[in-house]
Amino acid sequence: MISAYIRYADGRVSIHSEKAESVGTIFEKGFYEVSTDNNGNMSIFVEKLEELHAPYNTPTNKIIIKTVDSFFSPGMMEKVNELGFVHKIGCLLFGCQGGGKSALLNFIANKLVQEREGIVFFCNNSNTLKTAINLARMIREIQPNPIVFIADEFEKYAKDAESEMKNFLDGNTSINNTLFLSATNYIEMIPDTLKNRPSRFKVVMQIEKMKSKKLMKTILRDISNKISPSLFTKEQIDVEVEKLKEATLDELKHLCLDKLTDNYLPKIKTRPTQIGFNKNIEEEEEEECELILPATPGVWQTFTLNSNKPISNSDSNL
Repeated sequence: MISAYIRYADGRVSIHSEKAESVGTIFEKGFYEVSTDNNGNMSIFVEKLEELHAPYNTPTNKIIIKTVDSFFSPGMMEKVNELGFVHKIGCLLFGCQGGGKSALLNFIANKLVQEREGIVFFCNNSNTLKTAINLARMIREIQPNPIVFIADEFEKYAKDAESEMKNFLDGNTSINNTLFLSATNYIEMIPDTLKNRPSRFKVVMQIEKMKSKKLMKTILRDISNKISPSLFTKEQIDVEVEKLKEATLDELKHLCLDKLTDNYLPKIKTRPTQIGFNKNIEEEEEEECELILPATPGVWQTFTLNSNKPISNSDSNL
């Protein structure tokens, strides 16, 4: 059954069995994943962020967000172009697993989508990266929206895509008004020709484990309160944090997870075993099994790591 009919200016007509949700002449803002098959056919899919966390107010996070905000502020593209440069910037984040790199990339990209009508491409391998770059060139011919490329776990294909990346980040194929966001747990696997050239990656920063006890307490309290206000007392949080020299965001989440699952496990009340012949087995009482549940029902949900003080443009500390 025909659900969508499209007629083009040159007389061509295309029909589709699925109903068209929207038809327009520009590329809509949002998140996408693209790829090219062996026959050269391009596939484009709309993606949605399953989770979006506001990053915590760490010094590193503030620097990165402020840099991107400044680079994409109104009028900046025109000033950069007047100097004879292409308005583009690359950011490479590295550090241990679970430090919040991916969450920070998604937050920055979503900020550009919401505030600047940004178009975001997830680039998971060299195929999706090359396809996204080709599509971005076509988009740039008809509209000026910021275009963002997210390359998480970039080390998996950075070497294979080195030549393409050099030309894209700092060559004849650079695209105006673009942001390349990448992250890796293994900075040594990123070619020096990419990471050591400011014209390719302007920002190369390490996301380190948290060492501030105050910050760790704030984050642990924030996570636990969103799960259940009774999960940790203030005193218990103080005790848990004092045991830590440093921690990642994931490690603090797992502290809450361990506490949560322990609360759900049955607590068995046992009695001393009675030995003798004066007790009838048939009359023996069953051992009591008490299930301790958190105060708030329905806590088996995705942890949301929104801070009590999320970073925003209104933050005077930025």
